[in-house]
Amino acid sequence: ISSQVADDAMTPHDLGRSCVLPREQVDSTTYHEAGHAVMAMAHGFVVTEMTNIASDAGMGYVKWQTPSPVTTASRIGTVLVLAAGMAADFIHWKRSGGAVNEDCMGHRSDREQAEVHLAALGDDGQFDIYLAMAIRFLNVPSVWELVELFAGLMTAVGTVNGRELIQGVANRVPKFGSDELGFLRLALDQSKRGLL
Repeated sequence: ISSQVADDAMTPHDLGRSCVLPREQVDSTTYHEAGHAVMAMAHGFVVTEMTNIASDAGMGYVKWQTPSPVTTASRIGTVLVLAAGMAADFIHWKRSGGAVNEDCMGHRSDREQAEVHLAALGDDGQFDIYLAMAIRFLNVPSVWELVELFAGLMTAVGTVNGRELIQGVANRVPKFGSDELGFLRLALDQSKRGLL
């Protein structure tokens, strides 16, 4: 892993929100960060820390590393990781019987960070397709169980940074495989042709 890519990848995500959700902010941040972590693991990225503790960097963050050099696959993975925070928020909201106006999501920083990769992939303006794929993947019961595990750990201790613990769970995360990538490509193609 190159130091520049690792430094970029390990920059805590500033969770600038465009709206205030009625449910507990800490609960929302916890699921958001757990979603990022599990999706990073699904792409084989090394996750070293996650927290729901607010700091100057934002409401919480996940530190992960992507391989170097940057590849098409790592860009796709990075966009899905960035979308997975919002995806986890949405799934948690739905499973909690969300209130009518609670589905207001707008994590600007995650979208903005994704745009660089989307442009390089030729997928400008397609973040919502990646978000839909992240929702689809995280909503698989065996995957969601791991999101809940990390959310529970962060709720209990705030910051999770034990590499053995994180790696042990990472080994249980199903990989985002060729079937999912094929479905993503199909959805992107249909979206770009105006069929979605």
